[in-house]
Amino acid sequence: MTGTFLKGMLLALVLALPACAASPAHIALSLHNLRPIDPANGHYELWAETDDGPRSAGKFVVRADGAPLTLAGEAKLRWAAAAPARKIKALALTQELPGDADDVPSKQLCLRGELRDGQAALVPGVASAEVAQATGTFLLDNPVTVEDPTDWNGVWFAKYLNRRYKPGVMLYDAPEGWLWAGWVIYRGQALRTGKFRNGGDNDDWAGYSGRTGATPLIDPAGRPMPGEDFIANLPPGLPTGHNLPDLAGAQVLVTLEHATLAHEERWPSPVVIFAGRVPARSTRLASYPLENLSGRLPRVDAALQ
Repeated sequence: MTGTFLKGMLLALVLALPACAASPAHIALSLHNLRPIDPANGHYELWAETDDGPRSAGKFVVRADGAPLTLAGEAKLRWAAAAPARKIKALALTQELPGDADDVPSKQLCLRGELRDGQAALVPGVASAEVAQATGTFLLDNPVTVEDPTDWNGVWFAKYLNRRYKPGVMLYDAPEGWLWAGWVIYRGQALRTGKFRNGGDNDDWAGYSGRTGATPLIDPAGRPMPGEDFIANLPPGLPTGHNLPDLAGAQVLVTLEHATLAHEERWPSPVVIFAGRVPARSTRLASYPLENLSGRLPRVDAALQ
């Protein structure tokens, strides 16, 4: 009787072990300066990194007041990953495309942090102190595709001094594995201007100017500048050709993006280094300021529960 009882107990323990091993790890998050995102433009996803690969810990968006919401618009109170807490080495936050329904992280990595004693600080690929002294300006022009002084619906991170284009963004080489990226938010659409290594470098996008490949040099002396003419191939709902309005009110951003992206991103990274706005009355080749937002870089504090 005793032997049968012990065998039964051992069998029950063996059967219970897989269930215990598969118990989800619950994670508490505290969000700081994580920019709002509308589900129409994508969403955030938390990932638990294990030796067996990444495990999703939940998809969410952020409201204007910083509160996390589910994709259905309800308050997001819990995050859980299908992995034992002891197997989680690090946590990461990505930005996913609209309609994403898989368990594979996108290449638009935003924040990451390794776990120490069950806690992690998810931070960007650049520290605020490293870009705190950076300055930036932009101008409006169409230097690549037109030579019409009445047409300036392109955004360039440059200055125009003594009839020459000069770098407008004073940024050093981006950290290893990352690139700076320019964006224009116009009529609710995110228009990329391309990714670049530093403020005096060429960018890798010229699709809206009607060209392919990198943006051509715009300085007669041969010095490249990041930026874009908005002429062709614009998203649906935006005018094409040279009749695009003067971009009044459009927001201009410089973000930090993961270098492995190949123009898959739909919306700018929340890691915003510079932000500015096209004034209601703009002038061709005039310099407009970019505010340095490095003091408000996003951070997520996490703790396993």
